[in-house]
Amino acid sequence: MPPPFECHGVRTPILVYQMGKVGSSSVYEALQDLRLDVPVYHCHFLNYLDEMEALIIRTRPSPRESLAQVAKARALKQELDTARDQRWNVISLVRLPVRRNISAFFEGLNEYFPDAEARFANKELTLEEIMKTFLSEYDHDAPRHWFDSQVEPIFGIDVYAEPFPRARGYQIYEGTKARLLVVRLEDLGRIGSEAIREFLGIRSFRLSRANDSEDKCYRAIYDAFLNGVQLPASYYAEMHSLKYSQHFYSPAELRERDVLRTSSMDLDEDHVTRL
Repeated sequence: MPPPFECHGVRTPILVYQMGKVGSSSVYEALQDLRLDVPVYHCHFLNYLDEMEALIIRTRPSPRESLAQVAKARALKQELDTARDQRWNVISLVRLPVRRNISAFFEGLNEYFPDAEARFANKELTLEEIMKTFLSEYDHDAPRHWFDSQVEPIFGIDVYAEPFPRARGYQIYEGTKARLLVVRLEDLGRIGSEAIREFLGIRSFRLSRANDSEDKCYRAIYDAFLNGVQLPASYYAEMHSLKYSQHFYSPAELRERDVLRTSSMDLDEDHVTRL
């Protein structure tokens, strides 16, 4: 049996940390399966928790699950604050912004429309209502500010300080409080295992295919949304002009890949082989 904190040579706690709906569960579960001797955490935010909680309560009629995520973040933030000298291994994924926002909105659809599936099936909820709520009530700003508000203040790493290698699909950043690996979700199936092996030094690490999207309760509505809704051109223009979008993706990738498709494969954030 290896000595404490020596399993696979990893001695520093790991945090899988990024915006919601960017494929993080597949990475977290693969790391959990290794039974490392260091803690492995999974979280979407650590900063501005009071403001986030207030926004959730104000805009979502049934916010229980999102409020549970805020409570989880508070507990982890307290742990980080208590162990201020602890250095972390942080793994973060990014995703095309419009695809990410749509997927995140549908993940919490029942917080905006309780019993959405039944209401949609009974024609009591329309695509027009769903799109209106998506555009007017959902917080689209996560891609705009997530790295600036949730990474740099917490771990002291500015991912925008140097160009991102889009063709490679990942980058490793070294900071005083943490080491950070950023991987594009669209490249995760191609280079995800390699990137995490390089980052953590775990030669045996391999991502497996995670759960497919067929078990998502909102799939029928999501499919109808993809097939029946056309988002305003101004929305695409705004999302694609973000510093985040321009940094991690080329103009061609944004134009050709970050649009509504007829396929529902991107419904599941953890389907790592899609795209």
